[in-house]
Amino acid sequence: MSEMRVILPEERGVYVLLILIDKPFVLKIGRLGVFKAENGLYVYVGSAMGKGPTSLRGRLSRHISPKRKKLHWHIDWLLSSPQAKVKALVYAPSKERLECSLAKAILRDCRYRVAIRGFGSSDCSCPSHLFISSYQLMEDLISSISLKFKSLGLIPHVLKLIDYGSD
Repeated sequence: MSEMRVILPEERGVYVLLILIDKPFVLKIGRLGVFKAENGLYVYVGSAMGKGPTSLRGRLSRHISPKRKKLHWHIDWLLSSPQAKVKALVYAPSKERLECSLAKAILRDCRYRVAIRGFGSSDCSCPSHLFISSYQLMEDLISSISLKFKSLGLIPHVLKLIDYGSD
């Protein structure tokens, strides 16, 4: 089977990881403490406001890489669990820092709730940048998140990931 390569933009911007947790588990996340993950579709909001490893390409590539990495950010701890799988990315180039605006737009929607207080938001006043959704289907979640991007005047780009693992 041939491999398809996607080139992510080497730009600044905002992104969302759509994460499936298919089996409940318990995980320690740095100083946040112990997290009891339930089954469901999760949304993580991040920003990529630099160049190289802190650009959209750098950040998104890090998050979806199967290589073991140093556990630095809260999201690294969550994604280190085999039960947490990034299934899709939604991103938009932007010179403005819109991570918190996007997180707040998501939280205003009753179909989302904070998954872990303080997750990904230790440098801002947001309650969290990780949410669990009530959606059952990934397509519905992608549509909802895309609308949140559009509400901020952004053009969302969606990348669905295929898991070739041996589940």
